[in-house]
This record gives sequence, C-alpha cells and structure tokens, in this order.
Amino acid sequence: MNESKNSSDFGFLIFLLILSVFVLLVRAPDVFPPRFWAEDLFQFIHEYQISGLSSLFRPYAGYLHAVPRLSAAALSVLPIEWAAWWFTLVMFVVTLWVVSILIRVIGGCLSATVAALSVIIAPGWSEPIGSVTNLQWIMAPALLCVILRSGSFRKRESITFVLLSSLSGPFSVAFGPIVFASVLVNRLKKGQWNWEALTCGACAAIQVCVIIYSSTPTATEPPQILWLLWRLTELPFQLSLWPLGALLLLASTVWHGDDKWFRAAILIGVLSLTLIIAFKFNHQPSIFVSGTVAQRYWYVQSVLWLLIAASALRERSLLLKIVGAAGLIVMMWYLPFEPKSREWPWATEDWPAFTTRAREGEATFKYAPNWTFNLQLSH
Repeated sequence: MNESKNSSDFGFLIFLLILSVFVLLVRAPDVFPPRFWAEDLFQFIHEYQISGLSSLFRPYAGYLHAVPRLSAAALSVLPIEWAAWWFTLVMFVVTLWVVSILIRVIGGCLSATVAALSVIIAPGWSEPIGSVTNLQWIMAPALLCVILRSGSFRKRESITFVLLSSLSGPFSVAFGPIVFASVLVNRLKKGQWNWEALTCGACAAIQVCVIIYSSTPTATEPPQILWLLWRLTELPFQLSLWPLGALLLLASTVWHGDDKWFRAAILIGVLSLTLIIAFKFNHQPSIFVSGTVAQRYWYVQSVLWLLIAASALRERSLLLKIVGAAGLIVMMWYLPFEPKSREWPWATEDWPAFTTRAREGEATFKYAPNWTFNLQLSH
C-alpha cells in the first residue's frame, strides 16, 4: 500500500514538474534560443574569466550571488560555445528544484498544483523567471519553506539548498526574525536543532557583513516611507483597491487550521520583505511610480501570498478552503492585466556564431541596451 502511494505521489510530482515547464515556456518563450540576461554574461561570466575563483566572493549590488557565480565557474570545464545552453540548463534545474520543494511542503492535489505554478504565475513574474541572474527571487520562497518545514527533506538536500539560496541574494537577512524564531521553537519545544535555520542564520550574518562593507550611497529624493508601503501593496494590482480584500481574506487564515503557524510565518515573511524594501528605497521612491520597472520587488511577496492560499486549500475546514479559494481567485483576477507571455525585445546575435567570430579576433557581443561583452579566443 505504501509503495503504491509513494509511486502515485512521485508520479504526481513528475506531472507537476512537466506542467511547470510547459507553463514557463508559455510565459517566457524567449528562453529559447538560449540567451543571457544582462548580468549573466557581463557580470558573472566575465568576472570569473578575469578573477577566477576569487570572483565567487565578490559582491554585486551589495551582496553575494552564489548560484550565478558557481554557474559561471562551471564554465571553466565546458566549451565556451556551450555557455548560453549551460546557463539555460541551470535556470531550468534550479527552478524545477524550487517547484519540487514547494510541492512537497504544501502537498495535496489542487493545493500542490497552486504551489507548483506559484513561481511562474505570481504577479511580478516577468523579470524574475527565465535567467540565472534572477534565480535568487525564485529561490527565496522555497528558502523560507525549507526553514519552516525542515523535517520534510533529507538533510543533504535541505542544507545544500539553504546554503545556495542564502548566499544568493539578501533574503536570508530579510527572513532573519523567522529564522531566529524557528531555531528557538525547535529547540525549546522539540529539543532539536533546526539545522536549516542555523545554516540560514550563519549565511545571513555573512551577507550582513558584505552588505555593510559594500554599502552604496543613499539617493537624495525626499523620503516617502508611508507612500512606499502603500505603493508596494497596491501596485501589483494595477492600483485597484478591491484585490486587497483577497489579501485580507488570506491573512485571516493564520488564526485557524492545522497549518496556521506555517501561514503566519509566511505572512511575517511578506511583511518583513515589504518593510525592508520600503526602507531601502525610502529615498528613491520614483522607481515605483511605474509598475514596469520594479516588478521584482513585489514578486516574492506575491508567491508567498499564493502559498498561503495553497496551504488554506489543504485544510480540513471547509470554511478555510472557501476563504483560501476566494483569496486565490481574486488574486488571479489580476493576471489578465499582465502580459500572458514575455518576448525578448532586443535583437541578439547567436552565441555560437559570436564565439566563431571571437576565434578570428576580438569580437563584441551586444545583447541588451548598454550591455556588451568582449571576447577574443584567437591566439
């Protein structure tokens, strides 16, 4: 009986992974032919070619980027012609790893499907998905879930994921209060150490040191912290107030149900991220005037809201199921306001063709406005 159930669960997991790939390709067909996002090539591959392994410890945008740096380092044992395909493969593998984590954390049928698709359909999706540079945004919700459900995974997998995600972006710092609480709760109530949370906390300490060391000058626009908090809440919903009712419905689920503490922790993650972003850009609010420039800054929160809805759908209480479904439906009503798919807006030379030119002499690869890469493979 158990073998049959395990086989069924595994089959459903594979089905959801395939479904996720299909939806990703519908949303972002521009991932093929393989190409680079802005920082993929110039920042990570180029810096590894210049500095070698020391580039792994070099911050960018104020913090460490383990996954893109390691992906670039792996190219040292691969032909340079494979670089675009390699980065595309890494993007798919890590994205599907995240999807599999969310499926296993949430469970169920409909609820697991919502969790699987959350990283691809969440409002603000258009920039984060489909590139190695932006994998930090994809991994962040799964990082929080692994910390909260540390017993659901083999230690080798969970610790590896926590290390990679915590050292790729500032989210381990943003989730600091939840990490600290998870360590205390597991130790005091269960007499166990939450090694995933401890690992995340150690990585967060490293990221804090890097952030302090590489701090950038503060912008000089007038501070508008209250306006920013409101803007970050309303902007994903095209300035419409009524979808905010969906968030209030979902927030109400933290008071009831078997998984209320899980949803409460996710909600704290949403609030923590929103506050940090508001304070970070307190003197630079103009980037949030348009809904197209800063979409990534509400993407992780959107995924977390969808996970709250998915968790509510899994509850035994019919009321919680209804509330979760209502919140989910109203949130998804926003989707028609976003483009259904993303198209690469710039003409880009084929990467293998470019490397052929580079073997004849120094060549310049132009792949986005103001982003170029010089390469010479001739001797």
